[in-house]
This record gives sequence, structure tokens and C-alpha cells, in this order.
Amino acid sequence: MADMDMRKPLSRRKEWLFRAISFLFGLSIVLGGLEIVLRFLPVSGVYTALPVNATNPLMRYPPYSTHQYSSGWNFAIAQQKQANNDGFYSDYDYVQTTKPLMAVIGDSFIEAEQIPNKDTVQALLNAGLRGEGRVYGFGIQGSPLSQYLIFADHARREYQPKAMTFTIIANDFDQSLMEYGKDILSGMYLFSDTSEQARLELLDYPGSYRSGLRGFLKNAALVRYLYANVGLNPKQIKAWFDHPDTPPVHFGGIGAATDAKRLTNSKRAVELFFQHLPKKTGLPTEKILFVVDGIREVNNETDWKAAQQSYFGQMREYFMQAARQRGYEVVDMHPTFYQAQQAGKKVDFVPQDWHWNSVGHRLVADAVKQTRVYQQTFSQ
Repeated sequence: MADMDMRKPLSRRKEWLFRAISFLFGLSIVLGGLEIVLRFLPVSGVYTALPVNATNPLMRYPPYSTHQYSSGWNFAIAQQKQANNDGFYSDYDYVQTTKPLMAVIGDSFIEAEQIPNKDTVQALLNAGLRGEGRVYGFGIQGSPLSQYLIFADHARREYQPKAMTFTIIANDFDQSLMEYGKDILSGMYLFSDTSEQARLELLDYPGSYRSGLRGFLKNAALVRYLYANVGLNPKQIKAWFDHPDTPPVHFGGIGAATDAKRLTNSKRAVELFFQHLPKKTGLPTEKILFVVDGIREVNNETDWKAAQQSYFGQMREYFMQAARQRGYEVVDMHPTFYQAQQAGKKVDFVPQDWHWNSVGHRLVADAVKQTRVYQQTFSQ
């Protein structure tokens, strides 16, 4: 009788062990099946930028590499991007040329993961020249004003452009400063502080390669799908908990809220940018163009009044005024975007994504063509 009583707990343990093993086996089959299926779908790929350090100080991608971008659980936006010989997304190589050359410099809006390379501002401008000139784009996601100076210096040294166009976006200002950008912009150059003697300091980036379990998980399609496409990542989860019922107001794709210190520091970043610009570009003021993004969330007069008081509303006005006072040509895309949206055209992917779509890029390219800088560069 005692032997039978001892066998019962042992039998129960075996039963629970069998159940656990069966569950884990079944789960592994399901996860393995999902991994195989997702391998055939456009799951957002691993970020592939090269390591950035004193030896390789320029943020860019491996030459001729490809990258799969997608957004949304249902892949609402999906695009495969191709880098060229210089490590920037483009269907054509960047080479020395005797033809007039314009460099277009920016961040993720010029990188343009969301659309085909041929539909970007720089590619549209380049195609329109029909071989009589060249337009090269230099843009990596996250780049602020301070990093634009580094791209300008690279373009000057390697290709000697006759003109440069800079696209100015809402998060270009404060993130140029170490105080605001150091935790989020690895691989970028930032201003060390807000003083007159502020230096451009590089934040090293180790590269995307990871070994061991972390590397395995990073390359797993299921993990990438949950993290990037579904949004199960710390930043998004925090946003859900911080604003469960009342999402924050955005203008320019960033929060509208302002504070005196942030505005003051952002304005200093603008002044530092203009201080370094002549040396980094090697160009006179009449050969430099600025294209400032519109506040695309504005749908009526009430929206516009609120937008003007937002962080981007105030900073875009400050930047445009500062540029014009120094003799630079400025294109304000707000009226063009506003008119297009009032006519029923979408110029971006909002609310899924704040970047310009192909229509937006076409409108920017058309606006650039009408400028004095562009026409004088390519009229020779």
C-alpha cells in the first residue's frame, strides 16, 4: 500500500513533465512555423549602418548593400532599398564629374526608406537633368543640423559640388546638441555645448553586428516583426502607457510642447550651424539652398495658429529668418503642402509614418527647380 502511495506523486511529476515538454515542443513548432512564414514576408530588416569611429568617421551603409524596410503589422509600407558605391541609398553611383553637381543633404527624409530610390527628391532632380548635370543625395536617419555639416564636408571633399540643398525637419535643432542627442544618435556628430567655442564631437557607433543570443534574436524574423512592425519595443510600449487615452499633440511629427530652455538651446544650435556652414560647404551663400518642411498636420486656420506656437512652428520661423538674414535662399514647403492637402492629395504617410511619400518628394523637387540656386547651377 505504501509503495502505491509513493508511486502516485512520481506518476504526477512524470505527467506534469510530459505536459511541459509537450507544450514546449508545440510552442517551438508554432514559433518555427511563424519564423519560416515571416522569412518570406517583407519584415523590416536589421539596421546595417557601418561602424562609426575615428577610423571611419562617416555614418553610411555598406556599399551596394540592400535593406528591407517595412512598417505596420500588415506591412502597410514596404520597400527594399539599395545603397550605391558611396553607401547612400541611390540607384546610381556617385562619381567625380565635370558636369554641374548639386548635393542634397538631409536625414531620413532624404534617405527615404519608405519609397523607391527613383522617387526621391535627389533622384527626380537628377533624372530631370538628362545627363547635363548630377544631383547626389546624402542622408541617414536621425541626422540633425550638426551631422548635415559632416555630410556637406564629405560631399565637398569627394565631389566638389557647385551647389548644396539642405532639407530642414522638425527634430534637426535641439538634437544637434550633445545635451539632447547623446542618448539617441550614435554615429553622429553633435555640438559639444552651446558656447561660441562649441566643437563637433563624434559619438561612436559599434555597428549592427551582434554575436551570441542577442545576435540570433536580432536576426530572427519573428523578433524583428514584433519589435519593428507590431511595435512591441520599449519606446512604443512606454508611449502607450504614458498616453493611453489622450495622445500628445504633434506638429512637424514631434511633440508641440515647448519650454524656454529648449527653445533657447535650439536657437543656439542654429547659430552654431551657420557659424560652421561656410567652411564645411566651401560654397558662397548664393550657392546654398534650404528647403524647410511644412507643418503637415495643419488643416485649417485654428490648426495653423496652434502650430505657430508649437516647438517646430517657432523653430522653423527662427531658422528661415536666420538663413534669409545671412543671404541664403529658403523654400518654405508649408504653403505648397497645405494647398496639395486641401486639394485631397496626401503628401506623407501620416498617421502611419511622418515622412514624405512620393507625392511629397515630387512637390519638393518641383519647388527646388524654381529656385535661383538650382537654375543658376544648371543653366551654364
